[in-house]
Amino acid sequence: MPLIVFINLIIHLFEGMNWLELVRLIPPAVIAGFAFVQWRTSRTNLRLGIYQRRFQIYESFLMFYQILTAGEVTEESQYKAIHRKFIAAKQEAKYLFGKNNKIYEYLEKVHIKSFHIKGFHDQALHGTLTNEQKAELHKNVLANLQELQHIHEQIEHLLEKYLDFSEIQ
Repeated sequence: MPLIVFINLIIHLFEGMNWLELVRLIPPAVIAGFAFVQWRTSRTNLRLGIYQRRFQIYESFLMFYQILTAGEVTEESQYKAIHRKFIAAKQEAKYLFGKNNKIYEYLEKVHIKSFHIKGFHDQALHGTLTNEQKAELHKNVLANLQELQHIHEQIEHLLEKYLDFSEIQ
């Protein structure tokens, strides 16, 4: 029944028009339809691109976090490559998550903690330390790793809204 009502409405709307005038309306309507589809596709592609870049930041953070917490920071070439990728991701996060975003602040804290942890590991490996100094160093590493764990949890929580694919912003 609603289809019949709609057809009657269209017939009454165009009742006084010449068929030639109706045919002239078709190309602009088709062009408008194509423009709408193109706009929607572009918008979806932009949102997908932003999502992918945000996910790359998350991946860089996870790789850096894992190498710091696994104690693999002594493998210099691998550490440097992952560290550089993390730095680039951290800087990109400054602009990709909007103004006043806590994600960048937490990534900056991870970066600072990484120097402490890496320094402690290097000192333990290459320094000549007494047992007391090694114990103090170990205590400092554990404290920094605990802080890093807390920061990791905060970043995970903040990224939830950005990495839920069904809610791409």
